[in-house]
Amino acid sequence: MSGRAMLEVTSLAKSYQSRNGTTDAIADVSFRVASGEFVCVVGPSGCGKTTLLKCLAGLLSPTAGEVQLNGEPVRRPPPNMAFVFQDYSNSMLPWLRVENNITFPLRHKGVSADRRAALAEETLRVVGLGEFARHYPWQLSGGMQQRVAIARALAYEPEILLMDEPFASVDAQTRSDLEDLLLDVWARYGVTTVFVTHDIDESVYLADRVFVLNDRPSTVQMEVPVELPRPRDQITTKELTEFTKLRTEVMRTIKHARRSRSDEERMGQA
Repeated sequence: MSGRAMLEVTSLAKSYQSRNGTTDAIADVSFRVASGEFVCVVGPSGCGKTTLLKCLAGLLSPTAGEVQLNGEPVRRPPPNMAFVFQDYSNSMLPWLRVENNITFPLRHKGVSADRRAALAEETLRVVGLGEFARHYPWQLSGGMQQRVAIARALAYEPEILLMDEPFASVDAQTRSDLEDLLLDVWARYGVTTVFVTHDIDESVYLADRVFVLNDRPSTVQMEVPVELPRPRDQITTKELTEFTKLRTEVMRTIKHARRSRSDEERMGQA
């Protein structure tokens, strides 16, 4: 990792209590993210990726360990952080027009009316939806709604952007388009990005580094540097031999984590 650490995660653990006992979601996770870096987090289904992201955002309190942003402990959602969720339909307020969905969080931030309008106009133009400001979310396709969610996050002018499988609910072509849009936006704004995904190809295509979690309770199984040239392209980048090698490395690590978990469960039942 080059550059100063904007985000630092140290020995993070998270457990849930229920009437059935304790469920350990995260065991011991540590990593650092530099200012301006794009990192992806992948791992087996149910390994705790979303739980980890909510701890990073201050939406959940860890059972142990600490998250620091710019050297300060994260105990609640920081004012310089934005979050893009997977379910774009529930993240939009359907009774507000697109432009008002974008400016709504800015009112609570104390941004002036003129500045709110300018930010909405700029970010909608950046995501290719300049002419849809007066539409309602339900008048837009799923991919367009997720573009609005990205525009809203950017209008907040965050230092760091957390994204929880934001393209999982759209079709393959829309997903490719949104991946390229995100890379364009990241290059334009330079915002530090932590992106959770279950899609291995997506993680390698987007990231500077990929953190591979093992099965629950999760730890960081491997850190994979991605030194593919930028800007990236859906065809030429994915035709590179190095892209294939990296996706194979990530996939092999995840499969190994699954096998290790299955072996442990069988030994426990023996």
